[in-house]
Amino acid sequence: MAASNTPKKSTTKRSTSAKKKSSARTSAKKNTAEKQSISSGFQTEIVLLVLMAAAIILMVSCIGLGGTVGGSISKVLMGVMGLMAYVFPIVLFIMAAFLISNKGNVLAYKKTAAAAVLFLVLCGVAQLFTEGYQERTTLLEYYRISSEYRTGGGVVGGAICISTISAFGTIGAYVILVLVILV
Repeated sequence: MAASNTPKKSTTKRSTSAKKKSSARTSAKKNTAEKQSISSGFQTEIVLLVLMAAAIILMVSCIGLGGTVGGSISKVLMGVMGLMAYVFPIVLFIMAAFLISNKGNVLAYKKTAAAAVLFLVLCGVAQLFTEGYQERTTLLEYYRISSEYRTGGGVVGGAICISTISAFGTIGAYVILVLVILV
């Protein structure tokens, strides 16, 4: 009888020690997951702060308060996207924050892509409303005009104007751009 009790005790001890090891592993995994979560949170905050600083620098550059380097940044932004360069830093920060907060969400990626297309189409609208379309104007001239005079839609707006107006005419271009904005 005593022999039959001895194996039961040792089996019980094994299961208790196995439970302790298992709970220790679970506790270690939880601590590691918490540390990674905290670390990930700090990384996210750092990325957002860097993006905010970049957006502020771009905005200050666009309004002419960025010094020599800011002036160069402003000329490039204006040459590329024209009047929409004033809005670009804000859009950049909001889109990046939206993507970071919705990491892994496919719908968020689709919405961000739609917002980017809308931004590009608005460059075309800015070009049509301010400078219009001239048949012999090249993309380099659109860049130069937008960069120097801080008007128009830049190279992006010029490319949209050239492609839509040459294919569909001025009225057709307005209709297409309005439809793209509405969709």
